[in-house]
Amino acid sequence: MNSTQFQPVVQNGFLPAARIAGGRRPQYTPSIGNGNQTFAGRAYGTPGFLGQVQLGQTAETWYKRARGALERFRFLKNQVPTIDNKVARDTIVSWLGSPNVVDSPEYRYAAVLQDYTFDASPDNEGIQAYSVGRRQSRVEKLEAYNDDLNARIESARVTYGSRAVTAAPPGAPAPTTDLTLPILGVGALIAVAVFFG
Repeated sequence: MNSTQFQPVVQNGFLPAARIAGGRRPQYTPSIGNGNQTFAGRAYGTPGFLGQVQLGQTAETWYKRARGALERFRFLKNQVPTIDNKVARDTIVSWLGSPNVVDSPEYRYAAVLQDYTFDASPDNEGIQAYSVGRRQSRVEKLEAYNDDLNARIESARVTYGSRAVTAAPPGAPAPTTDLTLPILGVGALIAVAVFFG
Protein backbone atom coordinates (compact mmCIF):
# COMPACT_ATOMS: atom_id res chain seq x y z
CA MET A 1 0.00 0.00 0.00
CA ASN A 2 1.24 3.47 -0.90
CA SER A 3 2.19 5.68 2.07
CA THR A 4 0.18 8.67 0.73
CA GLN A 5 -3.12 6.81 0.80
CA PHE A 6 -5.48 7.36 3.71
CA GLN A 7 -5.18 4.68 6.34
CA PRO A 8 -7.90 5.00 8.96
CA VAL A 9 -6.93 4.31 12.53
CA VAL A 10 -9.66 2.16 13.99
CA GLN A 11 -10.08 2.22 17.77
CA ASN A 12 -12.55 -0.19 19.36
CA GLY A 13 -14.11 -0.79 15.94
CA PHE A 14 -14.91 2.90 15.32
CA LEU A 15 -13.18 5.75 13.51
CA PRO A 16 -12.28 8.62 15.86
CA ALA A 17 -14.61 11.63 15.51
CA ALA A 18 -11.73 13.87 14.46
CA ARG A 19 -11.07 11.62 11.43
CA ILE A 20 -14.71 11.61 10.35
CA ALA A 21 -15.04 15.40 10.60
CA GLY A 22 -11.93 16.04 8.50
CA GLY A 23 -9.60 16.73 11.43
CA ARG A 24 -12.06 18.89 13.40
CA ARG A 25 -14.10 17.68 16.30
CA PRO A 26 -17.81 17.98 15.51
CA GLN A 27 -19.84 20.29 17.70
CA TYR A 28 -22.87 18.67 19.26
CA THR A 29 -25.02 20.83 21.47
CA PRO A 30 -28.70 20.47 22.27
CA SER A 31 -30.55 23.65 21.39
CA ILE A 32 -32.45 25.42 24.11
CA GLY A 33 -36.19 25.83 23.83
CA ASN A 34 -37.45 23.57 21.09
CA GLY A 35 -35.50 20.40 21.94
CA ASN A 36 -33.98 19.92 18.48
CA GLN A 37 -30.46 18.52 18.41
CA THR A 38 -27.90 20.56 16.51
CA PHE A 39 -24.64 19.82 14.74
CA ALA A 40 -22.30 22.74 14.03
CA GLY A 41 -25.07 25.21 14.77
CA ARG A 42 -27.80 23.74 12.52
CA ALA A 43 -30.65 21.50 13.62
CA TYR A 44 -30.71 17.99 12.19
CA GLY A 45 -33.17 17.65 9.38
CA THR A 46 -33.55 21.39 8.79
CA PRO A 47 -33.20 22.72 5.26
CA GLY A 48 -29.66 23.74 4.42
CA PHE A 49 -28.08 21.54 7.12
CA LEU A 50 -24.42 22.64 7.29
CA GLY A 51 -25.07 25.14 4.48
CA GLN A 52 -25.19 22.66 1.59
CA VAL A 53 -27.38 23.22 -1.45
CA GLN A 54 -30.56 21.21 -1.04
CA LEU A 55 -31.09 18.42 -3.51
CA GLY A 56 -34.32 18.47 -5.46
CA GLN A 57 -34.75 22.23 -5.10
CA THR A 58 -34.26 24.01 -8.41
CA ALA A 59 -33.36 27.66 -8.75
CA GLU A 60 -36.90 28.27 -9.98
CA THR A 61 -38.32 26.64 -6.84
CA TRP A 62 -36.14 28.89 -4.67
CA TYR A 63 -37.22 31.93 -6.70
CA LYS A 64 -40.87 31.07 -6.03
CA ARG A 65 -40.13 30.46 -2.34
CA ALA A 66 -38.45 33.89 -2.17
CA ARG A 67 -41.49 35.54 -3.75
CA GLY A 68 -43.81 33.72 -1.35
CA ALA A 69 -41.68 34.67 1.69
CA LEU A 70 -41.65 38.33 0.63
CA GLU A 71 -45.43 38.40 0.11
CA ARG A 72 -46.07 36.64 3.41
CA PHE A 73 -43.80 39.04 5.32
CA ARG A 74 -45.63 42.07 3.88
CA PHE A 75 -49.01 40.49 4.64
CA LEU A 76 -48.06 39.64 8.23
CA LYS A 77 -46.52 43.06 8.82
CA ASN A 78 -49.80 44.62 7.69
CA GLN A 79 -51.60 42.51 10.31
CA VAL A 80 -49.70 44.05 13.24
CA PRO A 81 -51.86 47.24 13.35
CA THR A 82 -54.98 45.08 13.73
CA ILE A 83 -53.93 43.95 17.24
CA ASP A 84 -56.10 45.68 19.86
CA ASN A 85 -53.28 46.44 22.29
CA LYS A 86 -50.74 49.20 21.71
CA VAL A 87 -48.06 47.61 23.89
CA ALA A 88 -48.36 44.30 22.02
CA ARG A 89 -48.21 46.11 18.67
CA ASP A 90 -45.16 48.13 19.74
CA THR A 91 -43.42 44.99 21.03
CA ILE A 92 -43.83 43.26 17.67
CA VAL A 93 -42.75 46.36 15.73
CA SER A 94 -39.68 46.64 17.96
CA TRP A 95 -38.88 42.96 17.37
CA LEU A 96 -39.10 43.50 13.59
CA GLY A 97 -36.14 45.88 13.85
CA SER A 98 -34.97 47.81 10.82
CA PRO A 99 -33.11 47.05 7.59
CA ASN A 100 -29.98 48.46 9.26
CA VAL A 101 -30.02 46.01 12.19
CA VAL A 102 -28.19 42.85 11.08
CA ASP A 103 -30.19 39.63 11.43
CA SER A 104 -33.46 41.38 12.30
CA PRO A 105 -36.60 40.36 10.38
CA GLU A 106 -36.58 43.67 8.46
CA TYR A 107 -32.92 43.11 7.55
CA ARG A 108 -33.71 39.60 6.29
CA TYR A 109 -36.66 40.95 4.31
CA ALA A 110 -34.45 43.62 2.72
CA ALA A 111 -31.76 41.04 1.83
CA VAL A 112 -34.25 38.70 0.13
CA LEU A 113 -35.93 41.65 -1.60
CA GLN A 114 -32.52 42.78 -2.92
CA ASP A 115 -31.83 39.27 -4.24
CA TYR A 116 -35.29 38.97 -5.73
CA THR A 117 -35.50 42.37 -7.44
CA PHE A 118 -31.89 42.99 -8.43
CA ASP A 119 -29.77 39.83 -8.54
CA ALA A 120 -32.53 37.63 -9.97
CA SER A 121 -33.58 40.20 -12.58
CA PRO A 122 -33.12 39.28 -16.25
CA ASP A 123 -30.48 42.02 -16.57
CA ASN A 124 -28.27 40.25 -14.01
CA GLU A 125 -28.14 36.55 -13.12
CA GLY A 126 -31.83 35.79 -13.59
CA ILE A 127 -33.54 33.00 -11.70
CA GLN A 128 -30.23 31.10 -11.61
CA ALA A 129 -29.17 33.54 -8.89
CA TYR A 130 -31.08 31.21 -6.55
CA SER A 131 -28.78 28.28 -7.28
CA VAL A 132 -26.35 29.89 -4.80
CA GLY A 133 -26.60 28.52 -1.25
CA ARG A 134 -26.22 31.99 0.31
CA ARG A 135 -29.42 33.21 -1.32
CA GLN A 136 -31.26 30.03 -0.39
CA SER A 137 -30.18 30.49 3.21
CA ARG A 138 -31.57 34.03 3.20
CA VAL A 139 -34.93 32.72 1.99
CA GLU A 140 -34.96 30.05 4.72
CA LYS A 141 -34.21 32.63 7.40
CA LEU A 142 -36.99 34.93 6.17
CA GLU A 143 -39.41 31.99 6.12
CA ALA A 144 -38.44 31.21 9.72
CA TYR A 145 -38.98 34.84 10.73
CA ASN A 146 -42.37 34.74 8.98
CA ASP A 147 -43.37 31.75 11.09
CA ASP A 148 -42.20 33.52 14.25
CA LEU A 149 -44.00 36.75 13.30
CA ASN A 150 -47.20 34.81 12.60
CA ALA A 151 -46.96 33.10 16.01
CA ARG A 152 -46.43 36.47 17.75
CA ILE A 153 -49.42 38.01 15.97
CA GLU A 154 -51.70 35.06 16.71
CA SER A 155 -50.63 35.04 20.36
CA ALA A 156 -51.37 38.77 20.68
CA ARG A 157 -54.74 38.31 18.96
CA VAL A 158 -55.72 35.52 21.34
CA THR A 159 -54.67 37.61 24.33
CA TYR A 160 -55.91 41.06 23.28
CA GLY A 161 -58.26 40.57 20.33
CA SER A 162 -58.06 42.23 16.95
CA ARG A 163 -59.72 44.77 14.76
CA ALA A 164 -61.03 44.13 11.25
CA VAL A 165 -58.39 42.81 8.85
CA THR A 166 -57.83 45.29 6.04
CA ALA A 167 -55.19 43.54 3.91
CA ALA A 168 -55.83 40.64 1.56
CA PRO A 169 -53.80 37.46 2.13
CA PRO A 170 -51.02 36.63 -0.35
CA GLY A 171 -52.37 35.43 -3.66
CA ALA A 172 -55.87 36.85 -3.09
CA PRO A 173 -57.10 39.38 -5.65
CA ALA A 174 -56.98 42.94 -4.41
CA PRO A 175 -60.37 44.62 -3.98
CA THR A 176 -61.16 46.87 -6.92
CA THR A 177 -63.74 49.47 -7.72
CA ASP A 178 -65.34 49.46 -11.11
CA LEU A 179 -64.79 52.93 -12.54
CA THR A 180 -65.96 52.06 -16.05
CA LEU A 181 -69.36 53.83 -15.86
CA PRO A 182 -68.09 57.03 -14.18
CA ILE A 183 -65.29 57.34 -16.73
CA LEU A 184 -67.64 56.73 -19.66
CA GLY A 185 -70.12 59.22 -18.22
CA VAL A 186 -67.50 61.95 -17.86
CA GLY A 187 -66.17 61.17 -21.33
CA ALA A 188 -69.68 61.45 -22.80
CA LEU A 189 -70.24 64.81 -21.06
CA ILE A 190 -66.95 66.15 -22.41
CA ALA A 191 -67.77 64.92 -25.92
CA VAL A 192 -71.22 66.57 -25.79
CA ALA A 193 -69.72 69.82 -24.48
CA VAL A 194 -67.08 69.87 -27.24
CA PHE A 195 -69.57 68.94 -29.97
CA PHE A 196 -72.26 71.46 -28.98
CA GLY A 197 -70.01 74.02 -27.34
